[in-house]
Amino acid sequence: MHQDEVISRRGRVARRLVLAVGLAGIVGLGCATITLAPPTDERAAKQFLPAAEQGDPVAQYQLGLSYRYGTSGLPRDPAKAVAWLRKAATTGNADAQFALGDLYLNGNEGLAADPAQALSWFHQAAAKNSGNQLWLADLLEKGRPGVLPADPAAARALYVQAAPRSRLACQRLGQMAERGSGGESGPLAALKWYVLAGSAVDIARQEKMLKPAEIARARAEAAGWQR
Repeated sequence: MHQDEVISRRGRVARRLVLAVGLAGIVGLGCATITLAPPTDERAAKQFLPAAEQGDPVAQYQLGLSYRYGTSGLPRDPAKAVAWLRKAATTGNADAQFALGDLYLNGNEGLAADPAQALSWFHQAAAKNSGNQLWLADLLEKGRPGVLPADPAAARALYVQAAPRSRLACQRLGQMAERGSGGESGPLAALKWYVLAGSAVDIARQEKMLKPAEIARARAEAAGWQR
C-alpha cells in the first residue's frame, strides 16, 4: 500500500473516531477528554513523518497523536505532540483543532488550562464537522464547573446552525425553549422544535398547554423552517 493511501486511511478512521467521541459525549456515553490512540504499527511513524514534514495535515495530526501516546514507533513526547497537533490545526485539520482544544480545556500535555484558547479551537473544528458542532453546543449549554461557565445563548446558536441536519439539535432547542434558556421560550417555541425533531411524546406534552390556533401556528412555523 502506498504511503499516501495509508495516511488517508488512518485519517478516515481518526475522523470517524473523533465524531463518535463527540456524539457519545452529548448523550452521556463518553468522556470529555480525547483519548484516541494512533495505530501501533511501527511502520506508521516512517510514513507519517515524511508526509508531515511536507505539510500534510492528516499526517501531522497522526504524528501528534503518536508522540502524545508514545506509539507508532515513537517515544512519548508531549512537547512534540502539541507542536505537530498545532501545525495540523493551523492548516485547518478539524480533528487536530478539536484535539488541541481539548488539551487547552483540560490543561494536558504541558499546556496550561486556557478556556478561551480551547473555545477558539473548538469553534474552528465545529465549523467543519457536525459532530464537533453538537459536542461544542452541549459543552456550552452545560458548561464545565470550575473551568468554563455555561453560555446558553452561544449553545443555542450552534444548535440552530446544526438543526437543518440534526434532529438531536432540534430536540435540544425544544428543551431549551421549555426551560427558557438561551433565547426563545415557552410551549409554542418548544412545540415548533419538537415537531422538527419528530418527538411525539414531547409534541403531545406541549400541545396540552396550547390552544388549537397556537398549535397550528407552531406547526406552520416548523413547516416554514423546514423549507
